[in-house]
Amino acid sequence: FEYITEDCEECPDSVEGDTNFDGTVNVLDIVIVANCILSGSCDICFDINADEQLNILDIVLIVNIILNP
Repeated sequence: FEYITEDCEECPDSVEGDTNFDGTVNVLDIVIVANCILSGSCDICFDINADEQLNILDIVLIVNIILNP
């Protein structure tokens, strides 16, 4: 599945992978991206690898950010 349905005019400044913009990258950020992929309603700001597709590769990058701070 690859979804990006909502354009983000300007993504908030945040830590890479911090999809809820709380200042930390953790499992909640993974859950947010997974839910958005499954629902088909994603924000371009969640495209961590900047390939214009939101998919499992973005989740893997968030996991790597968590495991290798």
